[in-house]
Amino acid sequence: MSPFKCKVLASLSETFLMNQYIFFMTVIKNLNHEKSLQALSNYGRMEAVELEKEIDYEIS
Repeated sequence: MSPFKCKVLASLSETFLMNQYIFFMTVIKNLNHEKSLQALSNYGRMEAVELEKEIDYEIS
């Protein structure tokens, strides 16, 4: 195999690895974002339940 072909193949594999890295980092970032939103949503629900309890207590 010629040195040029070796360089081209090495460059292609580097590009492929870089693309995989970028793809997986994007996926991980999205998963973390989703988990953060889920946590905020759960926190909001807990806060709403506490407010409901306070209102029920004040009414009775």
